Amino acid sequence: MQLTYESCTYSCYRSHKGNSAIQFYSHTLDGIDKHVGIIEGIWILPLRSIIRKFLLVNLFNDLLEEDQHRSPYINWPQLNATLVSADLSDTKCIFIEPKQIITHFSTYKLPKGTYNIQQETLAICWSLNRGRKLFRS
Repeated sequence: MQLTYESCTYSCYRSHKGNSAIQFYSHTLDGIDKHVGIIEGIWILPLRSIIRKFLLVNLFNDLLEEDQHRSPYINWPQLNATLVSADLSDTKCIFIEPKQIITHFSTYKLPKGTYNIQQETLAICWSLNRGRKLFRS
């Protein structure tokens, strides 16, 4: 299943890994948060005669705080990159609407031990956005 929104194509992870990696925002009790994850499912449903689109996004697990400080990207925010655990969360899935998507992001899998982090990680970069969609907290 795939969805085109604002000239970008988004797909489920099982059909296209690259088009499923997204950065998005969600509303929380504390305000607005940014998240990264992969699209697990896409639903297009008629609700009260209006077509609504929903995406189920599985979030990446954060690194331990001590490992986050080992990331080389922490000192270079202009790179629009960070490290996350290569493991997806078993429990953190969020339903979103397409309007919550900020951008696709690219991933590069790093082996255990990279930057002295004792687990596999993903380097993720959201520079594909190129400033087209701004995140406001």
